[in-house]
Amino acid sequence: MQPLTRGLYEMLLTEALGGELARLAPALREGRDTLRSAEAADRLSLHVARIVRRLIATVDEKERVAVGVRLTRSLINGLGKLAQ
Repeated sequence: MQPLTRGLYEMLLTEALGGELARLAPALREGRDTLRSAEAADRLSLHVARIVRRLIATVDEKERVAVGVRLTRSLINGLGKLAQ
């Protein structure tokens, strides 16, 4: 995770982000709001998309498409099983 800079962020509060925020001076700490049902699909899917994008970007360029397709298919299949 990249170090945080001062500013306004609209992000899910993950364990990793919580750790980063805990290191900030109290005057710079975050304001929090709960995730609203109406925003859940958008916010959670964006979070997953960022993780998938970072993972695929780390794969060697020659293998990136094939690995990305396999990862995407696996993710979709796994999500489909969870949704049943």
